[in-house]
Amino acid sequence: MTQSTCPKCGAALRENALFCASCGARIIEGAAAAPAAAEPGASPKAPGNRRTLIWALAGGGVLLVLLVVALILIAGQKKGPTTSAPPSQAASGWKPDVGQAPPAKPPTPAPGQPAGWQPDQPGQAPPAAPAPPVQAPPAAPAPPAQAQTRPGWRPDAGGAPPQAPATAPAPAADPAASDRLNQEGLRLAQAGKLQEAAQAFERATQANPQNAQAWNNLGLALRKLGQLQQAIKAYRQAIKIRPEHALTYKNLGYALEQIKDWRGAAQAYRKYVELEPWASDAAAVKKRAQLLQNK
Repeated sequence: MTQSTCPKCGAALRENALFCASCGARIIEGAAAAPAAAEPGASPKAPGNRRTLIWALAGGGVLLVLLVVALILIAGQKKGPTTSAPPSQAASGWKPDVGQAPPAKPPTPAPGQPAGWQPDQPGQAPPAAPAPPVQAPPAAPAPPAQAQTRPGWRPDAGGAPPQAPATAPAPAADPAASDRLNQEGLRLAQAGKLQEAAQAFERATQANPQNAQAWNNLGLALRKLGQLQQAIKAYRQAIKIRPEHALTYKNLGYALEQIKDWRGAAQAYRKYVELEPWASDAAAVKKRAQLLQNK
């Protein structure tokens, strides 16, 4: 049935009218068609927006990973290679003796003295030496034989006793061989083979008895082996040949201190400071000498 009035404004409608003549509202099946109101708070659905957001996030993640990898590669190229310690420094506790030079007048290095050979630490009491082996007292010397007891001569036979054979001359010194043996001893000492090093130093002194450096190195090797008396003799021989070599006095002081010769050690330390007052450990050695002198 056709509406006769407009449901919106109430105006009279013509028969089969589709629109109200007064308000213009559309008439649908006898009722004015009101425009559908949008539900409050609702937003239009956009299915394509979610996919776009996912792809954007994925692309950003890939860019972030590439950036981190690039930073790691750049940092690895800037980092320099680590330098390993030279193998010569990995030797066992043998540290050779090296004199300290004054700033204005550097001393001439002793022949056969390698670089990197360090002396014992100054200002510290030397480590306790092992007890020296007990030695048997020397046998009493035999009484001198008379000339008549010489083999092949009889006093009743008459005539003069035969002359003693001439003593063979000492072999000539060989400085080149002595230096070579001294270098061999240094190599063995740095490898921790102190017994073999001491033997090489002793052969160096035999090849050239005037090689003060070989005598000093022999004393150092013997002292580290605990043979303190022999080490002291070697140090004194080196000082006899080169009385101006300061470092030998300090080495002698260490050995004398180990046998509890406090005054002798203090005297050797003072001589070291007197000959080399510019040494970095001169003050510590001087203080040590004063302490030992007061014992």
